[in-house]
Amino acid sequence: LFIMNACVYKPVSVNSDKETNFKEFKTFAWIPKQNPTDSEYKNDVVKNNTINYINHCLFLRGYRIDTLNPDLLVDLVLLDEKKVEISPS
Repeated sequence: LFIMNACVYKPVSVNSDKETNFKEFKTFAWIPKQNPTDSEYKNDVVKNNTINYINHCLFLRGYRIDTLNPDLLVDLVLLDEKKVEISPS
């Protein structure tokens, strides 16, 4: 399964304001979901592992969680796309 996943590469794009100095920020919090059951992506294991990994990476960069007065708000949107490829025979 890992070998198959490694072969399927999807590029990730990130948009950010080049003028923003992220070194000024020290704290973050996750944006609360309005309705957590209305997710396009139905795999809680993948979602929780992704959130934990993002938390880990932010901690390594010196950020800490502050739910009362965060400098940054973080959100995660996972989508599951079903695609069909038809090859001419």
